[in-house]
Amino acid sequence: MPSPKDLKYEQDDNYLFGEIKMCLDRSHQKNLAVVVESKSDEKFYKKFFNRNTSFFSSSGWEMALRLVEMAKKQALEFVIAIIDADFKPFLGWSPPDQVFLTDAHDAEMMQLQSPSCWENLLAEYVDDEKLASFCGDGSKLLEVLMEKLWPLSYLRYLNELNRWGLKFKSIKNSKLVLLPFKDFFKEQDLSFSLPKLLRAVENKSKKPGFFKRNPEIEEEIATTTIAKELEKWTNGHEFLELFSFALRRCIAKSGSSKKIAAEDLEKNLRISYRVEDFRTTALYQAIASWEDEFIGETFLRRE
Repeated sequence: MPSPKDLKYEQDDNYLFGEIKMCLDRSHQKNLAVVVESKSDEKFYKKFFNRNTSFFSSSGWEMALRLVEMAKKQALEFVIAIIDADFKPFLGWSPPDQVFLTDAHDAEMMQLQSPSCWENLLAEYVDDEKLASFCGDGSKLLEVLMEKLWPLSYLRYLNELNRWGLKFKSIKNSKLVLLPFKDFFKEQDLSFSLPKLLRAVENKSKKPGFFKRNPEIEEEIATTTIAKELEKWTNGHEFLELFSFALRRCIAKSGSSKKIAAEDLEKNLRISYRVEDFRTTALYQAIASWEDEFIGETFLRRE
């Protein structure tokens, strides 16, 4: 007998799939249904497609995959999913047909690879003198912040690889709550404490003493060389949270006392990202190739 959790998944899947079918059936012209992981992803991707495209927000990437598989079984060709790569490429996972991955770890990190978007954030929020003193320039800051997050990124990877069940976020009042960065980063210079990070993860996961019982984990994190292409390892929400944290003191504009929330940075980033930026991505090229080869219709904004 299916578990209550499995039954809920099936109910949610069937409801959203019904919405997708209804959308495709009622149109007098060909429509594309794009399944994404969240409402924020829907806001981001919508501007890259034409008006004959409808978006559907699933509850995570697993649900998005299930919906595409349901569409295939019913021979619905015009259904695709766009999901975050996360650590999937490092874990040997390849997307099935009609499922497309972000170039970077997630949509936010993909946006941050656009020089114009990153420069917009710097111009809006960062003090040039403090930035020069901290790390030199804006392009260097992007790399420095990802490097600062490397222990957390690598721990997240180990957690997925080994299925430890550690938690790095929670949902409170419908809002995403990340680890408390103030517990393991210092505002003045972003100096970092690995033991304090591990304690914060234990608290979030409700697993007291987990790392004390497994001391080899701390040693591995401390000694593992920082990876190349850090944008593929770094969680975008955590990057923006650290950037927000740095804007409190470390690189904040002089006289600015207002706290810049990570959500505001994410919104600014999403608005700044242009169709021209998206056309430079492997994600765009993959969807365009699929349109040309398999359906002979164009839904992407190519001009």
